[in-house]
Amino acid sequence: MEVIIFKNRLLQIFLIAQVLLLTGMGVLPNQKPEKCALCGRDVHEITKTLVTFEEGKDEKACCIKCALKYEAESSKKALAIRVPDFNTGETIEAEKAFYVVGSDITPCCSQKVMIDQAKMPFVLCYDRCLPSVIAFKTKEEAIKFMKEHGGRISIFNELENFEK
Repeated sequence: MEVIIFKNRLLQIFLIAQVLLLTGMGVLPNQKPEKCALCGRDVHEITKTLVTFEEGKDEKACCIKCALKYEAESSKKALAIRVPDFNTGETIEAEKAFYVVGSDITPCCSQKVMIDQAKMPFVLCYDRCLPSVIAFKTKEEAIKFMKEHGGRISIFNELENFEK
């Protein structure tokens, strides 16, 4: 008797889960990726940079390089720039982060292979975002990443001078 009750309960849970899953699938909104305020490209979570300007408005950039370029080209003064730690996704102040510049990880490259006019395959990379700049909360994590993926360690002030 208990086995039959357990099986019926399990079947009920399964059917409820199926109904919830199927009814939810058709009503979820189409989520479009966030766009970079400077270049208009998709913003990747591992490099999404938030810039807070004097008027309190946050702008999103696809990477720290676009954020610095955006600030330099606009008349607005940034109060704060925040970047995600590559390993944890935790948002950190850009001035306190350690960066690996020029690694073999290039988030602003398309994951799909494109075909050019000569019918040759290629991977789309955006020159403004190269070399890649990946942020880390600690220098130790940046060094560990650099040993595996190449590149060089940099700090925020060096990035600012590089972009000017």
